[in-house]
Amino acid sequence: MSKYIDVICHLDREPWVVELKDRGSGQGEYYRHGITQAVLYRHFIRHSGNLRDWFDEKDIDAQICQAAVAFPEFGGPLAVQLESEHKAIAGLFGVQLARLQR
Repeated sequence: MSKYIDVICHLDREPWVVELKDRGSGQGEYYRHGITQAVLYRHFIRHSGNLRDWFDEKDIDAQICQAAVAFPEFGGPLAVQLESEHKAIAGLFGVQLARLQR
């Protein structure tokens, strides 16, 4: 099964890989899985020789790639707890969390 990066963008020379999540499959494990995906994609971008030319052509430094997960607002009775737990996990891996607004 193929996996695809949802978003890759950059701020000046710093690339960002962003994993997008929706409300579909629950907020606990599904959002945590997004953090894992973002970490793996960031690692791939930082270390893949196959992408080096693409980044170099655009004057973007793949070695400093950052990672984020964008998700809708947490809901339900455990919303505050879930968001706090996800922020803590993401922080351990240097992943930013971004809440999507309607």
